[in-house]
Amino acid sequence: MAQAKQPYHASVGTRHPRQGPSPKSRAELALAEVCSKLGYCIPSDDQDEILADPPPDSEAFVDAVLIAEGRH
Repeated sequence: MAQAKQPYHASVGTRHPRQGPSPKSRAELALAEVCSKLGYCIPSDDQDEILADPPPDSEAFVDAVLIAEGRH
């Protein structure tokens, strides 16, 4: 007797089921890493401001995070 075929997606498990949605931009990913790995967790209003108009380079990004943290 032939076995019923499952669609491919039904037979494959999710890789990281406990993780939330992945960040949508490089800036969002960088903010998440700066917070989780370095402890520079800026308020959500400041995050929204940075994400609305991301700095043009890494040095400007660091400056924006430090200013939001009140350390610059």
